[in-house]
Amino acid sequence: MNCKRVVAISFGAVWFGGVILGLGMLLLFDTAPGAQGSPPPRWPESSTIPRTPGRATLIIAAHPQCSCTRASVAELARIMAILTGRLDARVIVLSPTGVPRAWVENELWRSVQEIPGATAVADAGGREADLFELETSGHALLYDADGNLRFSGGITSMRGHEGDNAGRSAIVALVSGRTPAIDRTLVFGCALRADSKGRE
Repeated sequence: MNCKRVVAISFGAVWFGGVILGLGMLLLFDTAPGAQGSPPPRWPESSTIPRTPGRATLIIAAHPQCSCTRASVAELARIMAILTGRLDARVIVLSPTGVPRAWVENELWRSVQEIPGATAVADAGGREADLFELETSGHALLYDADGNLRFSGGITSMRGHEGDNAGRSAIVALVSGRTPAIDRTLVFGCALRADSKGRE
């Protein structure tokens, strides 16, 4: 066999193997869930997040620099469109000490503010995330009108991917008075904070 042909075949095999490896690693990243934490079964009394009497509240944690969370915000928009007037959403956006305002109130923040019924809330130092024991950006918690936790998990099927998912279905069912197939899902997103103590 021609030497150049052997080199070309070898190079092609190595290139193809690298592509397969890269795709595999990307898939593993997209489907690797984040930390779930242990959200409180009752709305924390010391939380300063406003609630509307007689209405359920959806809490979503967000790291403002997490690109994966854009998909969660898109799914939030779909949820709020389906449940118009029946649900309040509060997206608590991490605001570490010393960062500029623009770092927090960026495109992700503005996208949330454009959703009817949803409000972005700057979470100074991660205080609210600590109260609700949220560790991963995109983690959603549904509390009913009485302050009881009804759902905990993600509202995307993998990192950065929009589309039908069990989290969205569960929230819509619960607010609509139906029993969902599940009330817990995996969360796909970036870690909210750099260390286990919850501080950047």
